[in-house]
Amino acid sequence: MTTAYWMILVAALLPYLTVGIAKFTGGDYDNDHPRAWSATLTGWRARA
Repeated sequence: MTTAYWMILVAALLPYLTVGIAKFTGGDYDNDHPRAWSATLTGWRARA
């Protein structure tokens, strides 16, 4: 594959990667109230 195809793949997976990192390292995630949980995040987790 060419470099352009690899970059498209990376760009497609980047949102899943950053949200996954924020969720799994941010403490107790609550699927019933996700906005309340995300309001408590600080630093790089909030920006992810």
